[in-house]
Amino acid sequence: MARRTGDGQPPAVSGSHLTWLMLDRVIHCTELSGEEAVRDGAVAGGTLSETSDTCTGKTLAVSLRVASPPGVSRLYLHWPEGLRPEMRELDSPLVIAAHGDSILFQAYVPLDQCRFPYYPIDYFVYTASGRLSPSLRRLPPCFEGGQVDQQMDQLFHPYRLQQQRLMPREYIGLLCHGDGEFTVAELSCNGELCLIHHAPGMEEEAMQWVVKKLQIPDSNEAPNLFCDSWDTDVVIPYGDSLCWVDCYLGLFFVTVHGDLTKKPHYVPMPAAMDARRLYIDSGCPDPARRVFVTDSGMIKLICVSDPAGRSVHGCHHPNFKITTWNLTNNKWEVDATMQASEFWAALDSDKRLPLLRPEFPTMSMVDHDVVCFVLNDGHNICWLIEVNLKKKELGAVTLYIEEEEEEKQAEEVTPSWADVVRRTFFLGNSFIPSQFTMYLDKHAFLDKHAIKSLSFSKKLEEAKLKRAMEKGWIKDPNPVLV
Repeated sequence: MARRTGDGQPPAVSGSHLTWLMLDRVIHCTELSGEEAVRDGAVAGGTLSETSDTCTGKTLAVSLRVASPPGVSRLYLHWPEGLRPEMRELDSPLVIAAHGDSILFQAYVPLDQCRFPYYPIDYFVYTASGRLSPSLRRLPPCFEGGQVDQQMDQLFHPYRLQQQRLMPREYIGLLCHGDGEFTVAELSCNGELCLIHHAPGMEEEAMQWVVKKLQIPDSNEAPNLFCDSWDTDVVIPYGDSLCWVDCYLGLFFVTVHGDLTKKPHYVPMPAAMDARRLYIDSGCPDPARRVFVTDSGMIKLICVSDPAGRSVHGCHHPNFKITTWNLTNNKWEVDATMQASEFWAALDSDKRLPLLRPEFPTMSMVDHDVVCFVLNDGHNICWLIEVNLKKKELGAVTLYIEEEEEEKQAEEVTPSWADVVRRTFFLGNSFIPSQFTMYLDKHAFLDKHAIKSLSFSKKLEEAKLKRAMEKGWIKDPNPVLV
């Protein structure tokens, strides 16, 4: 069991001693410009990156606030230009993928000469390079396969007559090779692979996107690949390959580094798992299944299903089991199972926790028996928990806090209930595992601004727990967080 703490946060771990993170997909923007963030380097301790430029020439920097899982870590973009009021209607800057020493993210870039909402999209790679300051590189825009329409192109400054290639973020992956070398690739449903490679010492101007047609396995080898029902849930790194995963149909491995002539191959999902996907909005993360790669390179599948292998919907579903599978020599083997009764018995050690079906699993990268889950009871009370599936034990527990305040606001009065709801409401999302902190410079420090233990977060938790007790949503009048 993890040691208990009374302040509502998992035990804080600093620097490279934190072996893995659960990254939130949403990135928060701050009022600081890139130059101001670098000049005031104490803002983010050893996580503050060097500056980079957007496609419009505006500088920005990025930093990381970390939390020990199941607490959520978040990127902060120091970029006032990204706080324009009209940009609330666009997607927030988002983390796409993480691998090794790097994190890939995207952001819409406002441009006065460009008609809203046709802002260009920039992609950045944030790398813990072993130096005191992590690097931040902008990828050049890709126009291969972009539309060419003279009338429509008037809306797409500064890329008139060259619209960017449409690359859905769910289909983009990141593969790192060490020492700042990485490959980013996107795979379209017609089998077209678009990739870009960065090697140490390479200038940004030298990076170029390359588009190639893949040799797709025939229907006998891969009957479900890129069919009408295919929906990529995640892209994971594996060796010299990236793997596009449909959690209900299979895995498609494509070599993106080294010998690019290797034929892609396909592995179907376990036959015991029902292939019918839950009904959720298109593009939304699946709450019941996920595929991960551990620090040892093992591919693992986790599924929350009914006894027949059908993914279950509804947080109050009474009959479910949790199953993890390992992929060995292209074959799936069951690793661990946990029945609903065993799961609820583990939760019973913390009387505050609701007996709900767990959602949005995140496999620990370093303890392969441990999974982090979301428990969302629908009353704006959302828990993040660790469970050891083999020992049938509950580990660390914390409340979900969607957004932290900046330090200057963190010392203000206790937030209202409206503040609590606005900053803690869980929209339903999966988290991205990362070992980024393992690659920070050994002298890097994560000060009180960088570690997610702000006083405002604590006040949010206290206000939320008080409201929950008043409404009878939790049972323990004197809660102690694990």
